[in-house]
Amino acid sequence: MCEGLIRLLNRAPATDLNRMRIVSTLGPLVQLRAGDAFRFPIAHQKRHFTQIERLLAQH
Repeated sequence: MCEGLIRLLNRAPATDLNRMRIVSTLGPLVQLRAGDAFRFPIAHQKRHFTQIERLLAQH
């Protein structure tokens, strides 16, 4: 999954991310701009790494 995301991010500079719409997993009524769709998993992973760092600092 991460490798696929990296491939898409490498292609992103040549793409208008504000124009592209991505259908949400919630259904066709919820659509995200492609840039926002990229931000969500990146922020999610960042939160997990912050949690890991906090746990490691406790031990």
